[in-house]
Amino acid sequence: MDVPMFLVMSGSMGFGKLAVFAAELALRCRNGEHIVIICGNNAKIERILRKEFHFNKRVHIIGYTNHVSLFMDACDVIYTKPGGLTVTESLACSLPMAIYSAFPGQERDNAEFLLNKGAAIMLRKKTGADEGKVQRVAPPRFGRKNIQTGAKAL
Repeated sequence: MDVPMFLVMSGSMGFGKLAVFAAELALRCRNGEHIVIICGNNAKIERILRKEFHFNKRVHIIGYTNHVSLFMDACDVIYTKPGGLTVTESLACSLPMAIYSAFPGQERDNAEFLLNKGAAIMLRKKTGADEGKVQRVAPPRFGRKNIQTGAKAL
């Protein structure tokens, strides 16, 4: 079965509003896509997500794993914070990145660099009635082939 697979990561400690983001992403998946969520060391968010997605066979919850590169190879895009290690691994795999929740400092610098090089898109929080939902802000050239080109250039 060849369906799109999305990888969601928020750092080894599972920071960010991962449950809200995952629920919103799952609602938008209407064509059989699969979502792999790696929670890192955050056992609490892992329990919450397992409970929330217990009956959704298209959402796969993973705790801490040493096999991140295998998941990256299997997926079509990664939704992640722009931490140094995740960004480096994603670029090495030529995995397109959709970035959210960049902390001030290194993560914001990483996000700005990736966006300027066309190696990622930024997800922004909507305001007003859709508070908490995210929207995609992407250049038209975003895609695996263009990310591979951008990653090789870096």
